Amino acid sequence: MSIKVIGLTNEFGLGSSSSGGGGSTTSSRTQSISIKKPILTVGAEANNGYSQVLSLNEYDGDGAHVSTDWKVFTLSDANRANPVWQSLNDVANLRTITPPWTEASPLVTPDGTNDLIVIARFRSEYEIESRWTAEKTFHILDGGSDSAAAGYFAGGTPNQDTIDGISFASETAINPSATLSVSRYYLGAVNSPTNGYFAGGVAITGLIDGIAFASETAINPSATLSLSRYGVSGVNSTTNGYFAGGYTSSSSDVIDGIEFASETATNPSVVLSRSAALAGAANSTTNGYIGGLNGRDVDNLEFSSETLTTITTILSENKFMHAGVNSTTNGYFGGGQSSQTIEGIEFSSETATSPSATISVVRYALAGVNSTINGYFAGGEASSSSNIIDGIEFASETAINPSAALSVARAGLAGCQSGGIL
Repeated sequence: MSIKVIGLTNEFGLGSSSSGGGGSTTSSRTQSISIKKPILTVGAEANNGYSQVLSLNEYDGDGAHVSTDWKVFTLSDANRANPVWQSLNDVANLRTITPPWTEASPLVTPDGTNDLIVIARFRSEYEIESRWTAEKTFHILDGGSDSAAAGYFAGGTPNQDTIDGISFASETAINPSATLSVSRYYLGAVNSPTNGYFAGGVAITGLIDGIAFASETAINPSATLSLSRYGVSGVNSTTNGYFAGGYTSSSSDVIDGIEFASETATNPSVVLSRSAALAGAANSTTNGYIGGLNGRDVDNLEFSSETLTTITTILSENKFMHAGVNSTTNGYFGGGQSSQTIEGIEFSSETATSPSATISVVRYALAGVNSTINGYFAGGEASSSSNIIDGIEFASETAINPSAALSVARAGLAGCQSGGIL
């Protein structure tokens, strides 16, 4: 940001003064005072993961750098109107700050999410501010049992009630005591900040059951699907879960779901652009993406309006029986029949991405979960059912192969994650 300062030469030294003809003259001119927009970096975890170090580049502007404004919002605060933490006119933390959250005093957000947005700006001695930095995202722990964020995989062939998973922090296997209320496969999954929900499946059912993340015990809400079916795709906002498509005696275009707060069924009027089943799904904070319709199309469900648009032929190859994961900026669709590729979509531009990562083994009917830094693909069918967990590191878009494996090799399973991670 810059401002114009009009000053006298003998005050600002901007020009020259002269005398003659019996008097003196003082000239003036305009000087532009500016501060370059700073660049923000989210650094290493601090306070055992309950905070992160935030840093700015060197101040580049006129006058002295006297203070900095720091603001943190939840990802769901679309208008960036209600900061969950801020330090304004901060004279002590000019370029680096660690927000003061700890295990003893964690950040508690209004919607329970731990995915955050941070911005900052410089202030100069001339009482002007730079422009705000570009937004940066980061993830912190919340102090509850969700602080050990994890991915959970449920059901699968042959007719499993198993729920197992992966701890994101250690990338080791977990085996909660919870099981599905009914053994089944080709089910779908969504997650609220506190619970995971599993819907549909074979035999053809409208059942929704799940897992409470804090206790890792089974839950059985009263909500059911409006149409019993299997092969549904799950996407979710922080308030609602949506189950799209599926199969009964034929493919379906239905979208129904569950309201998290009341655990009651929802039945929006929107439907998929075409009937589909066993499609991979990913979501941003505002939209759900169901990939592989008509092979290469992606349907985009806007959560706030519950309306749908279609992004045509965005995938480079036909995808079927694949899985989806997402970072805060991109969605990724991995595996599928005769496929080892991971393809993606950039949420902001809704254009294709082509990461170098692939899954380690060609397989289909696999499931996806994600932390804020990695996506994990589990199980599936190759020449036989698999217990593999592999995936993609979001920052580098390269492949990862953790040592964790499913407790039971299986295909047709579904995945969700705790930790307030979408």
